[in-house]
Amino acid sequence: MRRGILLLVLLLAGCRYTFWPPIPEEAEGPGLVAVEAELVPEEGRVLAEIRVHRVPQPGYLLLRWYRDRSLLLETARFVEAPGRFQVPLPKAGEGSYRLELWWGEERVYLALLGSPSPPRKAPPEWKGN
Repeated sequence: MRRGILLLVLLLAGCRYTFWPPIPEEAEGPGLVAVEAELVPEEGRVLAEIRVHRVPQPGYLLLRWYRDRSLLLETARFVEAPGRFQVPLPKAGEGSYRLELWWGEERVYLALLGSPSPPRKAPPEWKGN
């Protein structure tokens, strides 16, 4: 009789939850950054309208402004909470421009303006076509 009760207790012990409490507490969401930018061309410059939707903690949003491959401007803005701000950017003639927004060591947004220029010399693999 004792063996039967002991066997029943051992079998029922395997039917319980393996964690306590059965419903875990709600965890915090990931610390993601949500920003977007719009580039508005003006006479002699470009106005970057930046909207910050979410930041995990106060910190610096780094802005890098490129023309083709050359860096024209690098600046940072301190961001504490969601909001909007504008940054005037230099424009030196036609070409392709891009604005990169960085939070810490991660690029969080990329905005493009203009069109890329064609290569000055055709790559060697194109000559046979």
